[in-house]
Amino acid sequence: MSATYAALRRGLLASIRHKVRDPQVAEDLLQDVFVKAVKAMRDGRAPGNLTAWLHQVVRTTVIDHYRAKKPDAEPLDEDTALAPEEDLAHFQALATCMAPLVTSLPPLYRNAIVAADFQGRALAELAQGVSVSAAKSRVSRGRAMLRERLLQCCTVARNRTGGVEDFQPIDGASCSC
Repeated sequence: MSATYAALRRGLLASIRHKVRDPQVAEDLLQDVFVKAVKAMRDGRAPGNLTAWLHQVVRTTVIDHYRAKKPDAEPLDEDTALAPEEDLAHFQALATCMAPLVTSLPPLYRNAIVAADFQGRALAELAQGVSVSAAKSRVSRGRAMLRERLLQCCTVARNRTGGVEDFQPIDGASCSC
């Protein structure tokens, strides 16, 4: 085993062990990372910066590992209501309030948010003519602008996971909520 490979292997394994406590699982995930690397190279997709690429593969492999372990959600009973009618109407009002705020964004960010959040298009699909990273930045900046505009119009209560729990329009605010 070459010294370069040994050092790379140690670094990748340490990265995995930081996220996965079971040493045997960590070794298995490292093996998966190297299998993906060999497959990519055989397919002619050798990355320019192998070390950085392998660390990205480690990240996605660990995420996939935890996703696979996550139990599927139990189906809801037919008797279980998703949300009371008044809650649904409340959030529909928030959605109605958001529409003019979205249209007030600069076109670059508005188009990115509409495509990603309202149409559910993948970032890779949005990245026509720009990198995926640039598309991701546009969506992120657009969301931040939208959040700022919403908070100028409404007081928003969030739950512990960050979801909107309640909102109230601010009296005298210049939006159409």
